[in-house]
Amino acid sequence: MDDFPRSVAIVANSDANLLRFRAPIMRRLLDLGVTVYAVAPPGRFVADIEQMGAVFIPWHVNRRGLNLLTAAGQVIALARIYRRLRPDLVHHFTIKPNVYGAVAARLAGVPAVFGGVTGLGYAFSRAGRSRQFLRSYAMLLYRLAASLSDCLTFQTEHDCDTLLGASSLRRKARVIKGGSGIDLAAFNPELVSAAGREQVRAELGIAPGAPVVSMASRLLYDKGVAEYAAAARLVRSRQPDACFIIAGEPDPGNRDSVSGADLASWVDGGSVKHLGYRSDVQSIFAISDVVAHPTYYPEGVPRVLIEAAAMGKPVVATTVPGVAEIVEDGGNGVVVPPRDAGKLAAAIEGLLADAELRRRYGAAGRRKVAAEYDDRTVAERYIAEYRRVWTDAGARGSGANVKDNASEPAPLPGAPAGPGNVSVIIPARNEEATIAATLDSVLAQDYPGISEVIVADGSDSPAMAGVIQASYPDVRIVPNPEGIVPTGLNRTIREASGDVIVRCDAHATLPPGYVGRAVAMLDRTGAANVGGRQRSVGTTFFSRSVALAMNSRLGSGCALYRVSNAPGPTDTVYLGAWRRETLAASGGFDTRLKRNQDYEFNWRLRAQGETVWFDPELAAEYRPRSNMASLAQQYFNFGRWKSAMLLTHPGSLRLRHLAAPLLALGLAASVGVAVMGMLWWALALPLLYLAVLALGSAASGLRRREPSAIIMPIVLAAMHLSWGIGFFIPARRAGKG
Repeated sequence: MDDFPRSVAIVANSDANLLRFRAPIMRRLLDLGVTVYAVAPPGRFVADIEQMGAVFIPWHVNRRGLNLLTAAGQVIALARIYRRLRPDLVHHFTIKPNVYGAVAARLAGVPAVFGGVTGLGYAFSRAGRSRQFLRSYAMLLYRLAASLSDCLTFQTEHDCDTLLGASSLRRKARVIKGGSGIDLAAFNPELVSAAGREQVRAELGIAPGAPVVSMASRLLYDKGVAEYAAAARLVRSRQPDACFIIAGEPDPGNRDSVSGADLASWVDGGSVKHLGYRSDVQSIFAISDVVAHPTYYPEGVPRVLIEAAAMGKPVVATTVPGVAEIVEDGGNGVVVPPRDAGKLAAAIEGLLADAELRRRYGAAGRRKVAAEYDDRTVAERYIAEYRRVWTDAGARGSGANVKDNASEPAPLPGAPAGPGNVSVIIPARNEEATIAATLDSVLAQDYPGISEVIVADGSDSPAMAGVIQASYPDVRIVPNPEGIVPTGLNRTIREASGDVIVRCDAHATLPPGYVGRAVAMLDRTGAANVGGRQRSVGTTFFSRSVALAMNSRLGSGCALYRVSNAPGPTDTVYLGAWRRETLAASGGFDTRLKRNQDYEFNWRLRAQGETVWFDPELAAEYRPRSNMASLAQQYFNFGRWKSAMLLTHPGSLRLRHLAAPLLALGLAASVGVAVMGMLWWALALPLLYLAVLALGSAASGLRRREPSAIIMPIVLAAMHLSWGIGFFIPARRAGKG
């Protein structure tokens, strides 16, 4: 894996948010040659984002409302975007993208997922019973996002403490100092000349020499806009020539947006001059004597304060978390209690009356921003976190779901040391993405008797063969036009020259020492087939959850080759190793079965009096499906072909084979009972089933310390029901091939 992702998606709830706050990160990524996807609802800033070099992707998310059906639709839409774009890393900002995006990214198998908290928002801005409910709900959602993310970035320790506390999720948190950063070249007081300042004042109708106070913000009550208007009225009652400016617009997507009636009353009453949205906020700050930001909205590090300080202006702000990151009371500004218009007015008047104090505060603010808030420095901090998580994702590989740490089979005391002539066979179809890892593990075996590696290629394109021919010229390729596993196995067996044949699959990797131990166990036990455990291992959040499910008793149906640690005779094993004469005498694999051919073959061996031996030390890694659709299709086919196999060998039926079909029947019967009006009886089985899934998943997740257990109930349900439904639709067996 490269040490940095090649494509990154930055996601927010508006294109304005992306342009105003995320542009430094996107520009730095673009400088590194990374493909950047900017994902948000489209607005008037799309062209600016695309001009930067990012690819804008529209995603329509409703910033207000908690409708679950709407939320599910938005999650699915984003998951489809991720499946189409296949980004290496995503970073979500604002609460709904954080929560919806984390779920969508995991469903789509995105390798690295970031959340970004740049403030606590509406729910945390005031007291009250309704806000308390919203706070609890928001904390639950953010913790869900954290559990589904590889990293959650914060701008302040306060926000991190509030949302995550001392929970285990805290280990995923990173506080990125510097807020969103600022372009010091763009926010430079020297860029606006004296003549330019006078021109702006004239355009706005501000009398020469009149003191100017400004506020630039979204017009939300929680930003202190009403308090600013009240302070303006107080100051102007004593200093009528003072001009109070508001630059910004109401935000209809926020329930706390200032009403048109209130805004009109402030403007018509002469308290403030409303400019609307201004792209040249530098010019507004340049003509300002004081910049005020009387927020009580917990917004991380308010960017407007950084911008004002960068322009060399003294600031008046409130004692809320995040403000102290930039405003030092008595150093570069004045801090007053929130929601106190009188003290806000007094602080503004004090600064307007002292030009030298304004100059000193402004110079100190500029120095502080230059030292701590340069957007290039802040962007590098984010880049460092991307690189860390991306590197960890590669190093993590797939070990998250493996209980045992030993990757090499234990040596056999007294086992024969002499090499046998071994052929390794691999049936594969369209596995160009995974075949290299499989072949690397086979060719790294230290057993000296491996004479050949043969791949049965049943692919629809030459891509996999191209990978093999380019990097593994000594590996033989045998065409498998039918494209199914049993024909591939039979063809490679006929082509193989080894006395012992060891099977590997293209979704598997063999640990060091595997082949040598398999040969030794054949000699030691006299078994017809020796195989071991399937250690399912995921590389993405979704596939790690699948692996967790497959490694559990709820997902494995207690199959020994997935859950047992005790060696001995069994009904079937994962993969396998056979003597050539055993395969010749058995007639090979049944080509009428596209699935379940391993179980059927081992059933025939045991029916002939042979032994199938399970050795838990032969623990090969298996890479499960990476999305829900392919997982459900896989298990549906398992169920169909198990049913087909049982029609031929009824005696091979085990009770565990009936669990999923009976569950599907029971749930279908529950629907019928509900239609008959017996609702409580109808709910009994579904509720019991959900409880078992939830408890089993929680136990597995806690035991393995695996966050992906949060979606394990959904994964298990998909596996069970797909298998159970497929069981009632048996596949039609072809004629004996």
